[in-house]
Formats: sequence, structure tokens, C-alpha cells
Amino acid sequence: MPITKDLGQGYRVHGFQTGTVTVSSEHAQYSGGGLLRIPKILAAKNWMDPVPIWAWAIETPHGNFLVDTGETPDYFQPGHFRDPVDHWVHHRILKLDITENQRIDRQLAEVGLAVDQVDAVLMTHLHLDHVDGIRHLKKGTFLVPRTDWNKPIGVPKSVLPEWFEPDLITLNKTQLPFEGAYEVTPEIKLLATPGHTFGHQSVLLSVGNTHILFAGDVCFHEGQFLREEIPGISIQIGKSRDTLRRIKQLASEVDLVFLPSHDPESGERLLKLRATPVA
Repeated sequence: MPITKDLGQGYRVHGFQTGTVTVSSEHAQYSGGGLLRIPKILAAKNWMDPVPIWAWAIETPHGNFLVDTGETPDYFQPGHFRDPVDHWVHHRILKLDITENQRIDRQLAEVGLAVDQVDAVLMTHLHLDHVDGIRHLKKGTFLVPRTDWNKPIGVPKSVLPEWFEPDLITLNKTQLPFEGAYEVTPEIKLLATPGHTFGHQSVLLSVGNTHILFAGDVCFHEGQFLREEIPGISIQIGKSRDTLRRIKQLASEVDLVFLPSHDPESGERLLKLRATPVA
């Protein structure tokens, strides 16, 4: 069931839970080990509780934008992965659960948006549970970090539709506390938040005094962010920590509603526009 927050002035934000994902503790929490953490994640069997897979829609006077596309029930169909290695790795490290009614196109319809009314899809990164719903959309504008496309470690391109041709973007210098930014509209900016993947980006929506950060997978939940703990699945440990500190700096300058893609509390924080408190 989608959730909706009306920000006024023609702005609305919708949250869609496109199923759940279950990962191991080694996957969710970095505990050292450098590169050795990867085989530990592949071998782990200590599964944690399921967490949501959020995707978001932003309605604005300048157009309608989707942040990520979530999962698809097609994941369970034979031949979903065109690469058997992709199939083995993802079925090894993820347990997914999603129904047909949780598909991104069906949830968009529930809030009165057809897939052809989405003007652009803003991809935080290209991991499976963020790109698998692309197949339920139509050809269009997909803003993808150039670095993620060029360094696709952990990216299962074998599930992407054959028609998928993303617009590869490069982030420019910015006065915000980040290495780069890209202006989609005057109110929406893509921010460089690398670490989870080489080119991970977050989406900042600013409407008046309301600032919402759709943070993708910079961390799993708000508590992890506040403690500056990072996921074990991060590609660049140092960059991940630096990203969290940069987001904290932004949150110290404005009231920031922080919405990671797998935080069970992200929906409630959106509905209440509850800013994340930082010291």
C-alpha cells in the first residue's frame, strides 16, 4: 500500500514498498576484514529480519520523477538472470519477497500515475533490488551515475531489459558538502554519495524549508547512520564513512528527513517529515 505526503505548492511524495529483502549480518554491518568480507558474505547463513525495499515518486510542477524502481516478482521466474553467475550470487546473498501488487507500475497506478507519466527515473545505484522494476516501466529517461555504469561491480546487467539505455551523468562541483551534484530541477539535486558502489548517488528534494534525502543504500537504517556504521556490502569502506559524515554535515545545516531504501522507519519519517537529529 503506497504512502503519500503532500508538501503543498504542487509537490507530493509517494513511498512504495516493493517487497522485502533479507540479508546476513555480515552483509548489513561492516565488522572489518577488508576484502575477506566478500567470501564471508557469500558463505553467511545468519539471516536477519526482512527489511523493506523502498522506491519513491516525486510529483512536482516541473514533472514527475521516480527514485529507483524496486524489485519484481519476475525474480522468481526461470531465466530471470541471463547470466548464471548473477543468478547464483544473488540467490546466495539475498532472500526476496514481493507480490504482483507490489510491482512499481501497479503501485504508481494506485496513486494516479501511469508509467508514461514518469518524466525521469533517478537511479541511486544499479544493484538488483533498485533496478529490477525497470522492466515494468517504459523507455524513457533514466539518470544513472556514469561511474556505476562503467564500474559495475555487483551490478547484474543481465536482468536489465534489452531496451534499457540510461542517460549517464557526471556530477559537477557544488557548494553543498558533497564532492559533486547534478541539478534535475531547481528543487531536485543528485548528490555524490559513493561507497556502497563506486558511483552511488542520493536524491535531495528541497521545497521551502522541507529537505528530504532519498539516500539509497548509504546505510541500512537511521541508527546505523547516526553511529557512522556502514554496510558490509560497501565497495569502498573509506568512501562510505566519508559519505555518512558529509550527510551529517548537511543534516546539521538543515532539518533533513533521511530516507534510506531499507529502513523500516523511512515511511513514517516521510509522513511526519521527521528530521534526523544530529549532534
